[in-house]
Amino acid sequence: MNKSNFDFLKGVNDFIYAIACAAENNYPDDPNTTLVKMRMFGEATAKHLGVLLNIPPCDNQNDLLRELYSF
Repeated sequence: MNKSNFDFLKGVNDFIYAIACAAENNYPDDPNTTLVKMRMFGEATAKHLGVLLNIPPCDNQNDLLRELYSF
């Protein structure tokens, strides 16, 4: 089994870890899928940070990013 650059996420947030590994694994053969997975990674990471920082759920990703930025 190959070591992932994202192994540090394993056990911390398995959903984000799975997305990151999917992006990494698809990179050589399907870079478009990698871009989609990396966007999902960013969105999931922002949501996870929002939960950790007790930010109320936002209507959209832009609002969440604004809340995180102002934190």
